[in-house]
Amino acid sequence: MDSDIAKNIKKIKDDKKYDKLEIIEIDEVDSNFKEIENLFNKDDIEKYGLKVKSNFVSASFKKHMLWNNGQINDATKKNFYKVLEYLNKDI
Repeated sequence: MDSDIAKNIKKIKDDKKYDKLEIIEIDEVDSNFKEIENLFNKDDIEKYGLKVKSNFVSASFKKHMLWNNGQINDATKKNFYKVLEYLNKDI
């Protein structure tokens, strides 16, 4: 999750004693990642209008990817694979 949100979630986890919940901050995967948006290549940000953070833009992007076989830049794919590999390392 985004580093800015993770701190709040970690506090809730500690307060509620959710011991089995593991929270991963995105900058643990790569120090260049501070927000989910950092996973996207600049070309993809422009192409899909991801400069603006909103539920509408996020939903539109997801629908486009699902329904129109949207293609993302290889650099964007590489970043997402890096996250998935990090999450998969302890399985």
